[in-house]
Amino acid sequence: MGRAIVKVGIGFCEWSSVVDAPVSEIVTREEALAAWDRNRVLRADTKGHSYLDQKPDMESWKFNRAGPNEECIQLKRMYHIYGSDKLKAQLAESPS
Repeated sequence: MGRAIVKVGIGFCEWSSVVDAPVSEIVTREEALAAWDRNRVLRADTKGHSYLDQKPDMESWKFNRAGPNEECIQLKRMYHIYGSDKLKAQLAESPS
């Protein structure tokens, strides 16, 4: 499968199915549309990922190996490690 754009909570990143982790920063929707093909981002927004031949899955990122020693990490930690400055600022502005 390789790489896809994956929706991670409110953010988007390029995701590797080989390592089961982000291979880019997790960015805002605005940043994603500026960085990647619009159709891939819109597909990820509606399906959870941009793979053409996979069923929708809005939580595929939950099964990750993004932490130290390939451990699975939670969303807040993933944002801390991989989040872009704009995404972190957006999160800081929104009520918890």
